[in-house]
Amino acid sequence: MCSISGAFHTEDATKKTLAMLAHMKNRGKDAYGLYTNDKVFLGKSLQELKEHKGQKSNFALAHALHAIVGFVPEPLLGKESVFVANCEIYNWKELSQKYKITAKNDAELLHALLDMTQEKKTLREKIFLELRGPYAFAYLHKDLLLLQRDYLGEKPLYYVHEKNGEFYFASENKALSGKGKELCPRQNLTYSLSTQELSFSEQKCPFKEKRKRSKSFDEAKKELSKYFLQAVRRQSESKQSVGLLFSGGIDSTLIALKLQELQVPFVCYTAYAEGGNIEVAEDFLYAKEIAQKYGFPLKVVKVSEKETQAALPELMKIIESDEYMKVSVALSFYFCARQMKKDKVRICFSGLGSEELFAGYRRHKKVEDVNEECLHGLLCLHERDLYRDDLLMMSQGIELRLPYLDYDLIHFALPLDPSFKLRDDKSESKIILREYALDLGLDLPYAYRKKKAAQYGSKFDKMLLRLAKKEHLSKQEFTKTIAKGSKKTS
Repeated sequence: MCSISGAFHTEDATKKTLAMLAHMKNRGKDAYGLYTNDKVFLGKSLQELKEHKGQKSNFALAHALHAIVGFVPEPLLGKESVFVANCEIYNWKELSQKYKITAKNDAELLHALLDMTQEKKTLREKIFLELRGPYAFAYLHKDLLLLQRDYLGEKPLYYVHEKNGEFYFASENKALSGKGKELCPRQNLTYSLSTQELSFSEQKCPFKEKRKRSKSFDEAKKELSKYFLQAVRRQSESKQSVGLLFSGGIDSTLIALKLQELQVPFVCYTAYAEGGNIEVAEDFLYAKEIAQKYGFPLKVVKVSEKETQAALPELMKIIESDEYMKVSVALSFYFCARQMKKDKVRICFSGLGSEELFAGYRRHKKVEDVNEECLHGLLCLHERDLYRDDLLMMSQGIELRLPYLDYDLIHFALPLDPSFKLRDDKSESKIILREYALDLGLDLPYAYRKKKAAQYGSKFDKMLLRLAKKEHLSKQEFTKTIAKGSKKTS
């Protein structure tokens, strides 16, 4: 994951663009790049680029690199184009061969594909449906700037369009002083440098076309095995040691089993709140038991009341929210990410997305069309979970990877017979996933463990309630009070 930013039609474009990059300093520290006055300037540090901030230009683009696949600093220059991206295209090598493109990494491939299809919009749409992996990019061709994200919105992108025509964009909203508007993942934005106007076009859905359902439950399990293994393999091919957010639930346990099968070096991370009269966290107990039984390396982060309180101001700044629910969910991820940073982990796997694919929430039991509700949940993930988790991981310089959001796995799972996901009496959810886990050798109590939301399984909800009561406040009043106090001292 990297950071990108840009400013157009403003007198201090270079200075503004670099200032936005500085607000996202943890998103990439391997190299920095700036495009201004028709030139690209590269530096090993942001300070090196700041030497150019006095250059007068009415537009500029900037990039900070988090190098996982090849060391290729950006912005990238084409014959009539400039390109910056935050991307992880896992099948970039295959697409490079297919379209006879010489590329050192996924960003170079994307740039070349955009140049190649400049006058072939239908071909561009077709090729982008073949991409496997998340992205957000800015592509300037002559006087038209194109902003585009992956269909689900794994990679964030925000923009501001002023009434006077000025235009800014950045990977994080805090770089835009919290005034940015999120680019809808299903829309592409075009900004005209000549007219200073915006236009939008719709993206084609990469997994909405109808597919034949598996004829039987056993046949579907075999297909699930193929697509799930493919998803984990794709996202672990960099051969780097990875961290795994591990709750002892079915979703993260399946990822651990597949990483183990693929012989990918990994460590499971579990964080939980302890102290006072708070009972031992269920996630910790399951994580410890499963890790010991199946040979998963596990690192446990125990968090005290004092540590929780001290972390809250920074956490709320990172996730750009003081909403109690978002804060309580974020705490366990935040402490895991901090430990991963200490351990020099650069890639983190998460089980996010499984509930949406396999009908794991209560709301799925209350609707007539389960699969339609699954699709709706997927399309809302960027509003609810994806941005928060991206911010948390990138605050520690760690790239988040989500195997359950692999497009081929989604394409397989969405049209499954609803009875493969929910029992007829609604007593059990994610049936096919749990039965697949049993086939892999997971014991029945672990495969059929009831879902526990992160804030409850880790006991951070209880910890926040304890802290709030000490101040004679409700939980929501407490987090808002902490946020206000943080703003006064910053």
